[in-house]
This record gives sequence, C-alpha cells and structure tokens, in this order.
Amino acid sequence: MKILINGNTGLIGFGLGTAFQAMGHQTAMWQEPLKAAFDVFAEFEPDLYVHAPQEHSRAVIKNLKARPKLRTVAYDKPAFDSLTYRPIQGISPQYECDVCHLGAYSPQKLDYLSTVINAGYSVKIYSASHWPIPECVGQLEVSEIPAAYRGAKICLEFGDDDGAFRVIGCGGVCVCTGAMPNSLFTLTATHPSNLLQWLTEPPKPDIIASIRNEVMEKHTYLQRAGEIIMGLHND
Repeated sequence: MKILINGNTGLIGFGLGTAFQAMGHQTAMWQEPLKAAFDVFAEFEPDLYVHAPQEHSRAVIKNLKARPKLRTVAYDKPAFDSLTYRPIQGISPQYECDVCHLGAYSPQKLDYLSTVINAGYSVKIYSASHWPIPECVGQLEVSEIPAAYRGAKICLEFGDDDGAFRVIGCGGVCVCTGAMPNSLFTLTATHPSNLLQWLTEPPKPDIIASIRNEVMEKHTYLQRAGEIIMGLHND
C-alpha cells in the first residue's frame, strides 16, 4: 500500500511512517506548505492519506475529490516509537541526575524546575533552545535519548503525551505535571512539592514495570499502524 502522511501530524506522523515502512508499505511524508498538493498527489498517487484531524486546505480537498477511491484517516493518537528509540541496559554516569527534562524553555517550566533545584536536587535539561540556568546542557542526539532517560531518577514531562510515551518506552521513570488524556499511567506531580515527594519516596519497581509493559503491549506506533490498516480492511 502507498501511504501519504501530511506533516501536520508532527511526531505522530513520523512514528506512524516509520511503522508503516517496517510493515512493508511504501510511505511518503509531505510538508504541505513546501510542495504543492497537486504535485504530491500526482507524483505519489497514494492509496491512503493520513492527516491531522483538522480542516483540509482547498488544494487537498480538490485532490481528494479527484480520487474517490483514496482512503483517508485523521489521526492524533501518540504512542511510543519503538523502532527509533531502543531501550538500553545500565546507566551511563554522564547522564546521571535526580531529574531530567527534554524540551523547549518556558517560564512555567523554569519556575517548576527551579523549585526542585533549590531543594538541592540535581537537574539536567536537554534542549536546543536557551534556558537561563546552567542546568541546561544542550541538545541530545536521538541515539543518546534512551541513555538520558535511564540516567535520571525521574524524567519530568509537562503535558506532552508523545514525550511521556517516549520516556516510558525507553525505560525511564516518567512523572507528568498533569493528567495525560491519551495515556493510562498515573504518576503525576501537579506541584513541585509532589515531585519532591516522588524523589523522597520513589515509585516501586513493580509499578514502573507494569506501566512500561502496558505501553509496550498497547501503545507503540507499530500497534497504532496495525490498527489503522485493520480498520481499513474492516470497513
């Protein structure tokens, strides 16, 4: 099957694309503003078009109408990209810390993490954007991300489902600052004091293992891609 994925799906589209390719499907990613819709659809002639659940541009609508047999799927369910991120064994000293966070700067994040730092805990922030504190140690290569998650006692996520799935799939301990609507794990810290409590009384290993098993069994992009293909066959 030839599958065209609109770049408006973001990391979800990338994860699905990798999974579709692993399943043997010919897959193409399309950044809509960078190449005309007519050219993309005419050159690739997809059997399936995957896009974010938002209104199509006029150009896309014209191309879809011209291809009545083309199947379309609107998708926005994040998962763990098990084909890109491979869990590692052991902990590398260079990544060891109490709390780590991968992500862009925001004042809210800074306030939250500053409370943790002022409490005497070690924090490492990995980001391409500037953070006004020395705990930001720069951006990671993709191959380094599992090691960074494994090296931290807790990996903090600020409302990012995709990031939370990535932490758990890589073998890290994920604590989220809010409820994750697409996720089933329950380790949360809405206030820095909650995170300090997790650091003082870490979650039990069997709880962490249970959360990771659930993600690996039900929430990878390979499973998401399989669900999409199965849904097409059942229609």
